[in-house]
Amino acid sequence: MERNVRCSYGTQNDPLNHLSPLPPGAIRASQSGDTSSMAPATSSTNPPVKDWTEDDVQQWLKNAKLEELCDTLDSFEGCHLEKLYSEYCRDPKEFKDDMRCDYQMNAKTCLKFSVALEKLFHK
Repeated sequence: MERNVRCSYGTQNDPLNHLSPLPPGAIRASQSGDTSSMAPATSSTNPPVKDWTEDDVQQWLKNAKLEELCDTLDSFEGCHLEKLYSEYCRDPKEFKDDMRCDYQMNAKTCLKFSVALEKLFHK
């Protein structure tokens, strides 16, 4: 799997190519909720999720106790998490079906991932 995938929606290198693009400004990380315990500890001031690197996403998965997804989501950056969250907000059932089918997540892991995304992007 290619490790240096950049957010290039709608291309072959996009791991979420089958999902609709994220509308501009559709998602904002919470200003009031405490997501610091789940954010990657790459510096004293964490970058916005949309600017997270693959390493930041991997660290977030570990902090969120989702280590089992590290291999599956190894080429994901923060913009991909935003796109997933947008899909989750649009249709949670379809999102879960896609995660289970496309990424072979079992029901428990899919639920844990959904909850972690909610906490990360809580509005």
